[in-house]
Amino acid sequence: MISVMSYLDINQWLELLLLQSHRNRLLISDPLNRLAETCSEFSTEIGNSVGQFLIVMKLSYILRNTMPNLVMEYSNSVDERVNIQGLLEDLHNVALSCGLFDIDSVKSRSLRCHNWLIGDSGDSQDFIHLSFELLDGRTAEQKRDLSRQLMAVLQEQASHVHSLTVNIRDMDKDCFQKVIN
Repeated sequence: MISVMSYLDINQWLELLLLQSHRNRLLISDPLNRLAETCSEFSTEIGNSVGQFLIVMKLSYILRNTMPNLVMEYSNSVDERVNIQGLLEDLHNVALSCGLFDIDSVKSRSLRCHNWLIGDSGDSQDFIHLSFELLDGRTAEQKRDLSRQLMAVLQEQASHVHSLTVNIRDMDKDCFQKVIN
């Protein structure tokens, strides 16, 4: 049973949990799951409104830092043979359901390319390329699994497209800037 904790104690505990998770490269949902398990204990020990407020504020801070961007680039000839909006929605749903991100932070978009070159074939071959950028904190295995899930959707809906590629990369937290108005 957790003894009565002050605001400072709880804040320090949450900060330590986040720091350990970052150092150990744990999935962000791991500390969130641990926080969820103790939320009711916090609430009863320090009072529902204060406990829930502190946890919601900290979780809000954590989840703001898990923002992913899925960008699907494709050659304009793909437009004629693939339902681009449907494919984008299915890829977006993979990101929503993978458990790695706050659902409201996932952003997906498609970019049609009018000019491209592939090897010595010029623009005679078509392509779909997914770039998936996320803030660091996921393990290599988690990123590989996400990549495999995205590629499975691509192969299912666009197997007739010459080149299908997926690239998942970490963004630099120190250089990333975000403003929400």
